[in-house]
Amino acid sequence: MAKVKSLLNPNLRGFFETRARNYILYGGRASSKSWHAAGFAIFLAQYAEVRFLCVRQFQNNIAESVYTLLKTQIKRFGLEHKFKITENKISCPSTGSEFAFYGLWRNIDEIKSYEGVDVLWIEEAHGLTEEQWLILEPTIRKEGSQVWIVFNPRFSHDFVYENFVLNPPPNTVQRLINYDENPFLSNTMLDIIKAAEDKPWFNHVYKGMVRDGDQFFSLPSMLVNGAGVSEIISVDYVFAVIDTAIKDGKEHDGTGVVFFGHTKNRGYPLLILDWDYVQIKGSVLEEWLPSIYENLEYLARQHIAIMGSAGAFIEDKGSGTILLQQAEKHGWQAQPIPANLTAAGKDGRAISVSGYVFQEMVKFTDHAHKKTIEFKGVKKNHLLSQVVSFRPGDKDVHKRADDLLDCFTGGIAIALGDSEGY
Repeated sequence: MAKVKSLLNPNLRGFFETRARNYILYGGRASSKSWHAAGFAIFLAQYAEVRFLCVRQFQNNIAESVYTLLKTQIKRFGLEHKFKITENKISCPSTGSEFAFYGLWRNIDEIKSYEGVDVLWIEEAHGLTEEQWLILEPTIRKEGSQVWIVFNPRFSHDFVYENFVLNPPPNTVQRLINYDENPFLSNTMLDIIKAAEDKPWFNHVYKGMVRDGDQFFSLPSMLVNGAGVSEIISVDYVFAVIDTAIKDGKEHDGTGVVFFGHTKNRGYPLLILDWDYVQIKGSVLEEWLPSIYENLEYLARQHIAIMGSAGAFIEDKGSGTILLQQAEKHGWQAQPIPANLTAAGKDGRAISVSGYVFQEMVKFTDHAHKKTIEFKGVKKNHLLSQVVSFRPGDKDVHKRADDLLDCFTGGIAIALGDSEGY
């Protein structure tokens, strides 16, 4: 057993041991994702009866599957005597474990009738479609069964990225890993990677970021090893940014709020602590505002804010003006979002704060990263969706929800910008 473990990536130790339904392993090339998955699969297969269904989008022959990778790991571990390898199957007679290999594109109907699967391993899963997933998920119905999804990110709007990285379902663990966490890389490969550092495609190919031009605000830059900041970190102060709308109905915008924790000289400069997204009729908008201040007080205590709460920043326009007046009436700390920020426009604000995100000065907490709510009949992380789908110069911007995006860019400008908010 020790020999097998020593040949697995120590930086991924414990990943598959965490109890979950879905295991999402993603990142750039040369990161050992597939090698580790294959090694851990062989480790499991020799000690317990496990039925693996190994799929990928296209598989014209067995060599295009993870079959070859599993064979190589068996040899590396010195376990040839324990496994039976035929032309299209791998099994472990002593435990009854077996590996089957299918291509999704041609065999999805055949997979639908496959029984008794313990582990579904989807390799190169970036091309997985919603239609395929709706067939695969109920097929893997055995008690305690698992789904392993391994891929190099492509686009943020790909089904697998949006639904397992941006908006992971319950009982899911995910891990971003890149070449710099792979201790098995040869010097030759390291030289190849180093020579590519100044290429425009480097971050996409080797750092696991979605393709250049597709994601203006890079999600990996706002996470730590593919996840939100989980520890409770003390901040200087907390504050909220509110973008309001008072019309209801599916065709209208919502009221968004994002809660931040700002720290000047220690830790992460700006933490996204929480967010909310609601549709509120004008008659009850004022009844909603007290909940914002209650949450600010809670977050200030939770994150041991040295200076407490700095209150809310609200655009002094329309329903926002009503909220500012209400806050003043009750003695709640509130102030208008600086006029120069609102005048800059959506693209101007986003471009002005993009450097802070690129420099990894803005981080999501685990709570804000995993949070999902239902809004207009859609349950997901609306904040993440709006942030990562933003594109400067988007001609269809008027069709997209952007209330939380406005809170996001406004909060960064207020906390990290200069005297002009940039």
